[in-house]
Amino acid sequence: MLAGPSHRAPATDRDRLTLTARRQCNRVDTLPVTSSPWSAEWRRSAPRSLARATKSTRANRLTRTLGVLATLLALTGCEHPVDPLVRPTTIEATYRLLYNDSLVGSSLFVLSIDAAGGYRLDAFTTPAGKMQREQAHEVLETSLGEIDATSVRPALFEESVMHDGDMQIARVRFDWAERALTVDGPEGSRRVALLPGTQDRLSYLLAASRLAAAGAGTHLLQVASAAASEENRLEIEGHEPVTLPLGHFDAVRISRLTPDEQETRTLWFSPDMGPLPLRALQLRDGNSVEMRLEDFTRRPSDPR
Repeated sequence: MLAGPSHRAPATDRDRLTLTARRQCNRVDTLPVTSSPWSAEWRRSAPRSLARATKSTRANRLTRTLGVLATLLALTGCEHPVDPLVRPTTIEATYRLLYNDSLVGSSLFVLSIDAAGGYRLDAFTTPAGKMQREQAHEVLETSLGEIDATSVRPALFEESVMHDGDMQIARVRFDWAERALTVDGPEGSRRVALLPGTQDRLSYLLAASRLAAAGAGTHLLQVASAAASEENRLEIEGHEPVTLPLGHFDAVRISRLTPDEQETRTLWFSPDMGPLPLRALQLRDGNSVEMRLEDFTRRPSDPR
């Protein structure tokens, strides 16, 4: 007859520490306390000399020390990066756009993620400073799709450009079931193959934020737009301080490599600030285009 819970041998300090560590990793059922090699049951079946040793003060101290070390190692091995794409949530971020350090525009990003993992990311850009005086030019970009534990899958990217009262709209549709990418724009419609991991001009930021949260590594992806698709390589370069009107941040710096060797793109993320970048910089032909975070709010979304 199997002993009930009240007849189970008492757990040792090592057992309790091991159980605590495994609970932290949600793996408590993979190794019961009674099967631990340090349990009383194991000691009863061990050679008599070992049983006498474990009863000694020195052996008990060693057991406790090893238990603490094993727990620390287990907890360290269980650490996982916090996913910046938490749900449900809504984030609003305002950016200043600079060309060679001169103000040329502002952008409002609004990201909403629902409880099921559906997301919508809008970026509305308007001219400012000298650009505002010279021309009326507004751009609204929208990315819709789904987020799961391992990937970001856009379903639709839309770009609307208003220039001196004339509006042009381009759309990119992602058909993951058929592995097809459909582009509708001013020059007509075309259908091309959809490669795994393809992102649009906004959703790639969400993929980059997960890489930043991991703290190391690289990520290869295609970035699709109405004009073309290009291969990108995101690579973490390390940590770097970033100073913004919102304060000082220990940011993760990510380089974005494209087929254009004359161009350099860099992103800075802070896991504490969510999936949108603190700063983005593009260098080409001695000129710089920069986006800097100016304001940020985050609130829970409607769970529906």
